[in-house]
Amino acid sequence: MTEISVYIPAYNVARFLPRSIESVFGQSLAPAEVLVVDDGSTDNSAEIAGSYHTVTVVRHESNRGLAAARNTAFRSARCMPTALPIGLGSPILHRTSVILT
Repeated sequence: MTEISVYIPAYNVARFLPRSIESVFGQSLAPAEVLVVDDGSTDNSAEIAGSYHTVTVVRHESNRGLAAARNTAFRSARCMPTALPIGLGSPILHRTSVILT
């Protein structure tokens, strides 16, 4: 069976992040891992993501943009990733993506 890693690049999205993370966990196929790449947020996005014990938070010290957040997710994923973008409904989130490994 294919393992799925989900990454959520996040920048100052504290109010949307719980809904996005819970949506990932509510899917019929459970992910092998969930990565939230906090792209230098100045709100409490990283702390919210970290409150989910099954979420791995990777932080950028400063905002480096969507491409850097995605690259960080690819480097941090457990296996060799392939990306399949999906949206979780918030235009403020960069985009949530699934990594099929």
